[in-house]
Amino acid sequence: MKKMIFLSLLLLGILVAATPAMAYPVVGDVDTITAWALLGNSGTEEDNWLASNGFVEADEPYLGSSLTWNNIEGTIWAAQLNDSPGFYFIKIGIGGTSILFDHFIYQNNVSLNYLVIDLKDWYVGTNVPVPFPNNINVERVSHVGEGTSVPEPATILLLGLGLMGLAGAKRKSKK
Repeated sequence: MKKMIFLSLLLLGILVAATPAMAYPVVGDVDTITAWALLGNSGTEEDNWLASNGFVEADEPYLGSSLTWNNIEGTIWAAQLNDSPGFYFIKIGIGGTSILFDHFIYQNNVSLNYLVIDLKDWYVGTNVPVPFPNNINVERVSHVGEGTSVPEPATILLLGLGLMGLAGAKRKSKK
C-alpha cells in the first residue's frame, strides 16, 4: 500500500513538472540572429542571400500583420506559430529608423512554435536609440528550415503509465 501511494505521488509530481507554466516563452529564450543583410525588395537577391547562408528556399506562411505579437518584456516580443521552424527570416521596413539592415535570419532556439525576438538586435552596427522607437514594421516572416519534433511530456507520461500498468498486471497474474 505504501509503495502504491509513493508511486502515485511520484507520478503526480512528474505530471505537474511536465505541465507548461506559462503561455509564452520566458525571457532568455530569445532566438539567435545568424545573418543579416540590406536587400530592399524580395526576389532574386533575397534567394541568393538565403542560398549563401545554406538555405535552398523559403516558405512564406506569415505576413507580419497576420501574427499576433505579444510583448514579453521591454524590447522582447513573441509570436506563436502553427508549426516549428528550426530557422526563419524576418523582413522588416526600416524607413524612419536608424536600422541598417532589413533581412534577418534567426535560429529558433528553445520554443520552436514561437518566434522570440529582441528588437534591439536589429540595430547591428549602430546605436540603439533612447527612447526606443515604436515605428518598426515586420513585413514578412518566412521559414527557411524546419525543426525536429519533440515528443510532448504528456505523451511520454502516458507511455510510462501504460508500461507500469503492464508490469503491474503481469506481476498480479504471477501471484
